[in-house]
Amino acid sequence: GALGDARQATELEDRLALARANRHFHRCLYRECGNQLVVELLDKLSDQLVHGVISLLWERWPTWLAEEEEHRLLLAAVGRGDAREAERLVRRHISGSVTRLDRASPSGGRLEEKA
Repeated sequence: GALGDARQATELEDRLALARANRHFHRCLYRECGNQLVVELLDKLSDQLVHGVISLLWERWPTWLAEEEEHRLLLAAVGRGDAREAERLVRRHISGSVTRLDRASPSGGRLEEKA
């Protein structure tokens, strides 16, 4: 699956394959929402990010190991059918991703304050 592909890409230091595996993992989760419009919008956003920002970000700031653990925990909660835990973990994952991006910004400042 996507997590195995990501682990292999990490071992091979193949950031493009890692970005694709990361996109695949997220798509597997959000495509189950049942809202085709949301799926299409997230697909378009992911298409724009996967080959650019994500692969470049991981080249300079390799945050994948933290993200990998978050993905494993989330997948386990989904597998158990524990919607509350899955929601909590998704929110934590998003917050952690924003924090990592913020720390990676050139000034280390809050991303949303940059204009």
